[in-house]
Amino acid sequence: MDKIIKKYSDLHVKHQKIGWYYKSALLLTTVPLGYFAFYYFQFRLGGRNAKEFHSDFNILIITFIFTSVYFLVILSIKSKSFVNTYSVNRTNRLYKIEIFEAVKRKVPELKFYNSIQKIQPKYFNHSNLFQKNVEDYEGNDFMSGKYKDVKFELSELHVFTLLKNVFHGVFVVCFFDFELVNTEKTVLLIESSDEFSIIDGEINLSANKNYFYIAISQKEKLFENEQNKSISKLELDFLKLKAIINLTKKSIDLFKKMN
Repeated sequence: MDKIIKKYSDLHVKHQKIGWYYKSALLLTTVPLGYFAFYYFQFRLGGRNAKEFHSDFNILIITFIFTSVYFLVILSIKSKSFVNTYSVNRTNRLYKIEIFEAVKRKVPELKFYNSIQKIQPKYFNHSNLFQKNVEDYEGNDFMSGKYKDVKFELSELHVFTLLKNVFHGVFVVCFFDFELVNTEKTVLLIESSDEFSIIDGEINLSANKNYFYIAISQKEKLFENEQNKSISKLELDFLKLKAIINLTKKSIDLFKKMN
């Protein structure tokens, strides 16, 4: 993990510098833009001959407001936004792939990863953990694996309506080949465990027929590389993911034992 952190921290700094160069160039255009804006407004608003120069206080104020807004808008945009989109997306894609390969070596139960795929909405609705009438269903970082012949899938999800956030975090679904019984007792056993304290979010569990669901609310997404702060907590994110997989494995073990 240390090598990945070092590599992508350096790339992040490189992208920041490139973006700042482009941003600075645009900020410098404020002066000539203000010069031409003054003449434009003088001609259009003053109704004067374009060849004549008249100092007009009102036009100066309008020009100042226009150029100030332009300057502040450019200044408010993140430097990384000025970097070539293909280069940034390629870096993000390689970053996630390298992380998954590193995770897979330590968590062999994980078999597949797709950075843009997500858990299907039908499983989220089937869990009965949250309201079903949602307007937006977004997600990424889909992973799937198998433990003791039980397939499981997980991904980051952001589900919300126009007025409120419904769920933001990691959602897990386990596929059993038998209908689950003693679900309330099993869920209580899972919830009573204190070995998953590193998962610093609310955990909701539910069972429905032969499916078991785990919803872990998280404010921040795992394994992001938008800024150095996110990259530096890569090791912590890995420990959280490992704890989520261990929670999934324990759930599978308990349901196999109780059924």
